[in-house]
Amino acid sequence: MPTYECYTHRGQVDAAAKAQLAAGIAQIHHEVTGAPIMLSQCIFHTLDPDDHFIGGQPAPANGVWVHGHIRSKPTGDRNKRITAGITDLLTRTLQISSSAVWVYLSELSPGDMVEFGHALPEPGAERSWFDNLPPNVHNQLVTPDHALGA
Repeated sequence: MPTYECYTHRGQVDAAAKAQLAAGIAQIHHEVTGAPIMLSQCIFHTLDPDDHFIGGQPAPANGVWVHGHIRSKPTGDRNKRITAGITDLLTRTLQISSSAVWVYLSELSPGDMVEFGHALPEPGAERSWFDNLPPNVHNQLVTPDHALGA
């Protein structure tokens, strides 16, 4: 459901840090939106020095850029809480300044996204959506009932 793409420079983030960031981003998204943790995705992209520019100049080698694709649901300061939480997570985990962090969120309506071959549900309807997925998909997403708000 939420998909966060993290762009970091080659050699900047090891496997353990990626796992910590992915778990942290999923937790932040869950705490702010209530979306099930088990459906959060985090994809890491590695940038070479000549892949990232700001204002026509090479970007800082310690910079991190995160682009989150999330379901739309206007709820006050939700997006500000997500971006602040991810910024804090990145600065603590990678020990970088917040000036080296960019976090963007793009909202999509649930019908604009398909996962496991099915359009995504409205926020709060994850349990019914999950229950109607084919059995082989359930095996991929084995989770305790509480993870879907049961």
